[in-house]
Amino acid sequence: MEGHDIPDFVAKTTRNFNNLFEVPTLFYAGGAVYLALDQAGQLPIISAWIFVAARVMHSIIHLSYNNVLHRLVIFAIGNLSVLVMWLGIVNAAV
Repeated sequence: MEGHDIPDFVAKTTRNFNNLFEVPTLFYAGGAVYLALDQAGQLPIISAWIFVAARVMHSIIHLSYNNVLHRLVIFAIGNLSVLVMWLGIVNAAV
């Protein structure tokens, strides 16, 4: 689409789609490690659902009223849930 004006909605949805791929690789790897270690307890399940809910809420905020502070808080909650998953992996390995 070089040389053409891209509609705002297309640009916004493209940026949102790109944002969705920033952290999930750590989320997927953490889930795979939990399965490999057979450590599927309450902590990884709750953390995983918090991550999924945060990503959905982030997309809703981004595609609707787009308040950057609200997006940042939700994005941070999602990242912290992945961090909790990985801390649980480290704890299980020790």
